[in-house]
Amino acid sequence: MHFLKNDLHGPCKDAFDFLGFALDKFQQMARRDDASLVVLATDTLRDNPKSEEANGQGFHVLARKLTEAREIPFIDLYDYVVRQGGRIEDGRFALDRH
Repeated sequence: MHFLKNDLHGPCKDAFDFLGFALDKFQQMARRDDASLVVLATDTLRDNPKSEEANGQGFHVLARKLTEAREIPFIDLYDYVVRQGGRIEDGRFALDRH
């Protein structure tokens, strides 16, 4: 994960290592089943937008880099909803408590 900052370590680095592993497995299954894989991110994937602007390493930024490295489309509902002039609540899954 060469694109991660050097200060990403411990449980956070482990989480991204596992996310990369999971994406690889999902991608293998999608190819096996002749299916397409896409990551759909809600606004809850975002952490503090102001800190992300400062360091460029918010969770959604790193997750997008993982998907781009694997050529998996990454759809960010936050950006889409804002561009459409909608409310952030409109981009959430009503029953998803994750």
